[in-house]
Amino acid sequence: MTAKEVCEALNISRQTLYAYVSRGKVRASAQKSDARKSLYHTHDVDALIANKKRGRSRRAIAKSTQNFGEPVLKSEISHIDQGKLYYKGQDAIKLSQTKTFEDIAKLLINVDLEPDVDQKFDLIKGRNSFERMFAATAEITISKNTPPNKNTNSFIIKRLLAAICNTNTLSDEPIHMQLAKYFSDSIDFIDVTRRCLVLCADHELNPSAYTARIAASTDARTPACILAALSTFSGTKHGSMTSMARWWVGRATMKDDHQEAAFIKTIKSPPGFGHPIYAQTDPRTQELLKHFEIPEGWERISRHVSKTYKIYPNLDFSLAAMEKSFKLRPKTGQTLFAFGRLLGWIAHAEEQRKNGALIRPRSWN
Repeated sequence: MTAKEVCEALNISRQTLYAYVSRGKVRASAQKSDARKSLYHTHDVDALIANKKRGRSRRAIAKSTQNFGEPVLKSEISHIDQGKLYYKGQDAIKLSQTKTFEDIAKLLINVDLEPDVDQKFDLIKGRNSFERMFAATAEITISKNTPPNKNTNSFIIKRLLAAICNTNTLSDEPIHMQLAKYFSDSIDFIDVTRRCLVLCADHELNPSAYTARIAASTDARTPACILAALSTFSGTKHGSMTSMARWWVGRATMKDDHQEAAFIKTIKSPPGFGHPIYAQTDPRTQELLKHFEIPEGWERISRHVSKTYKIYPNLDFSLAAMEKSFKLRPKTGQTLFAFGRLLGWIAHAEEQRKNGALIRPRSWN
């Protein structure tokens, strides 16, 4: 929305609008056609209108906890401001240009992931890498042999890495290189994997991170918090959206011009497009798509969807495009997403545990 449209919708002055922006109530992004002008997030404006209408009764607040509303929890792990993602106050996009998974582990959870080529792991059964990651997390959760204290997080990360790569030993190479070599023979995929892991590390209080915090608030062990988060992540509205995006965009590219337009209009929220947090394109998507060749027809579909629905590609789109471009096995994008996000889940669990508060909402009827 333009400034004029926002002011008319909220019946406020330009000065009040700017005050809302400075306090984070309304997000602003520069217009692509004119960087001197701003557009304002429609979702934020709608939320302010809804707040005014419903007041602040307990029932109204409870109802607002769903769909990108409250609760709002204080966190120092990551935040999104003016369409940019930050980890511990550092620009995540800039971090992804040079940093590794190990660097972000040090930043978010203060863990040094030193190589340990002598450590042995049991092989995990599973049809694909994501299933093996899931199974390994469940195994650690019920095991009594997890190392205590600061070694726990390092052990969990290495155990899941071994499960994903279907091996019982790890090399002394950087983690992104081990993953890239397992999934692809392409040298170009090595750096793309590094960038992918960094960009996926955390994203405010997304559903899986919030689930990890709920588990941690009950004093559940870290592996149990990760298992809870991973279960949430597996849903089709979260991590599994990557596979859905690959299928849907792939289908769309197979249509002729007339069929393509009709196909796109059959669904208002195509998988891989739109994100309520961002007024325009997900910055993680923009950055990742710069570093590999977008599959034939995918850019055309992206433009068509954006023109039809005014929604833009999100992280699921870029991960699905990555899978297609490098001819990767199914679930690879979802697995890399989850493994990168592992750092965020651990960080949120630890932060909530230090907070000491039990997360226990009330219901209403």
